[in-house]
Amino acid sequence: MKENVAEFTARPRRATRLKFLIGFTVAASFPFYAAIAGPLDLDTTFSNDGKVVTNFQLDPQDARDIGRDIAVQQDGKIIAVGAALNGNQSYDFALVRYKPTGSIDQGIQIPGLVHTDFDSTDDEAYAVAIQPDGKIVVAGYVQNQSGEFNSHDLALARYNSDLTLDEGFGKKGLVRTDLEAYEVAYAMALQPDGKIVVVGQREPNGAESDFLIARYLPTGELDKDEFGDGGKVITDFGAWDIAWAVEIQNDGKIVVVGSSWGPNFQPVHGALARYNPHGDLDQSFTHGLGPFICLYVETCGKTKVSFGGGYPVALALRKADGTQDGKIVVAGKFGLARFNADGTFDDTFGNAGIVDSQNNLAYAVAIEANGDVVAAGTDLDDFVVEIYKPNGKRCSATNTDFKGDIDEALATTIQPDGMILVLGHASLGPPSDFALARYVGGNCTLRLSKNFLAYHVYVPPYELVGPPIPPIGPHLAMFRSIELNGLEIGSSEQVALPATEGGAFSDKVKPGYQAFKLINSERKNLPPQTLVNATNSLGGFLFEVLEPQQLLVPTDFATRAGGMTASGSRSEALLKCYHVKMTGDKGQREKKPVTVSDALTRSWTFEVGEPALLCKPIDGGETKGRMVGLVGYQITGLKEADTTLPPVRLPAVNAFGGHILQVERPELLFLLSLVE
Repeated sequence: MKENVAEFTARPRRATRLKFLIGFTVAASFPFYAAIAGPLDLDTTFSNDGKVVTNFQLDPQDARDIGRDIAVQQDGKIIAVGAALNGNQSYDFALVRYKPTGSIDQGIQIPGLVHTDFDSTDDEAYAVAIQPDGKIVVAGYVQNQSGEFNSHDLALARYNSDLTLDEGFGKKGLVRTDLEAYEVAYAMALQPDGKIVVVGQREPNGAESDFLIARYLPTGELDKDEFGDGGKVITDFGAWDIAWAVEIQNDGKIVVVGSSWGPNFQPVHGALARYNPHGDLDQSFTHGLGPFICLYVETCGKTKVSFGGGYPVALALRKADGTQDGKIVVAGKFGLARFNADGTFDDTFGNAGIVDSQNNLAYAVAIEANGDVVAAGTDLDDFVVEIYKPNGKRCSATNTDFKGDIDEALATTIQPDGMILVLGHASLGPPSDFALARYVGGNCTLRLSKNFLAYHVYVPPYELVGPPIPPIGPHLAMFRSIELNGLEIGSSEQVALPATEGGAFSDKVKPGYQAFKLINSERKNLPPQTLVNATNSLGGFLFEVLEPQQLLVPTDFATRAGGMTASGSRSEALLKCYHVKMTGDKGQREKKPVTVSDALTRSWTFEVGEPALLCKPIDGGETKGRMVGLVGYQITGLKEADTTLPPVRLPAVNAFGGHILQVERPELLFLLSLVE
């Protein structure tokens, strides 16, 4: 079991990939404006390029440093902790402090690189927290040199503001707690009264592991009189249980999440528990049973949930206007999930409370002041960071390469100014270094990723796999948070596939849009003479916006043989399209033939005709009065050879189900546009 823990927390994980990324690419045949600056752009005021790599150089022959947690001081300086391999081939607690500019802070008495040896074989730090007085608390484990099973103990260290050990804490700044088993602390939280809560696992010799929660007094002693059994709480979920993350609610209750494996390490479930301030399980955490049933059966306060083979390793409490609403956001080996205050899934988030996709893996989560959720993990051996809207809609993502063989993000936090910090390690073979990146935060702008060709579509009834049109009624509930109430959606009219200048589309599954007709969508929601300016590769044009016409729903298309494996794209914005006409002297533009390839590798040559539709995101995306959307232009002058190409049938999946679509010749060209 110890090897499993080590692999999760320290070793490279090549087998799992985080399929989080959405690109911001523009078709080469339609050069658009420069990339719009916004959330998740690297902050170039931080170490010039937004990235910092730090080597502790404790063992020049085998430099292995792993960054695991991060916190920000009141003065804006950044504390990162983890483990560094020393010259004796064992790990020490490792701490580094950065200035707000990204350079290492040399401190008052000692350099900004600190390593702490508990005189043991291995000492590894997993968590950090900063007290209001500026002192820094670090938690992890120590291992003695006996090599016995019970050799792992809880370990804490506290540093003064000048990074020297605080001799008023424990024994000269260090605390080691032996609970007569194998114990590791993976996460920590500070209470307002200065008490320190750490969580992890306790594994007695020959027995399965359990959640371990321990609370310490500000002096470093266990809170034996006020918390649990002698300062500790052990919680059994029935098998191999590990607590990975902890947060403390405003009312003092302690929320803990982790994993629970079966007797043979299969299956694995997520495990959640909430404790009252004295350490007893909170019976109001009912996971849907209701308080009276909980009172009768006395089994509430903890719950196991299935994430389809994954489990949470990170936790954040959702806040609004500085107050908590009791909802719990977790991230882990599945993606993201949100729970209500009673422990049930929050079905207003993602798909019935879960945002996931195949092979998702997120190691860290934080919540911005505006309620957007930041998740960090690893994809294709690079840092990957995403932002999700409060309804679970992904609206921005990026990946960052530190030039290592494996660059792995393990922690994230948000600075008071909204900047996003992500910490992990960058590995060049066996050696690895602390890796830190800072990204722009703020309101997330939905970024459409492509230009599109829209085709007339026909749904063969005899090949129907699912509903060809969205059902009216409760099935639209997933869209209620983005104000689709009142829209009557009719038949499918078109599909929009990615367009580019030549080049091969190698992926079997391509994200695009399916266009559904809006019925009885009157112009009464639009003020008279609604005028907008849209800028794209054809120039800037003034449009008069007429009645709503279509709803563009993100849809995954199987463009190659091999079956349909996607589950409905959520990487693109949901768009509402309006009839438009050009107005004023901005209606003149030059018309030239263009040649465009689609996701089916077909090539079309045509002229771009008059504008037909203006499509704007209806679930966010505004930035300084502007919005990234699409303008649809009529296609004219198709070559005769292009009009006789045989139709193609595509398996398609979106939020309304799966079906077969027969795609014919293109009717519209959608260009990525900046709408004002």
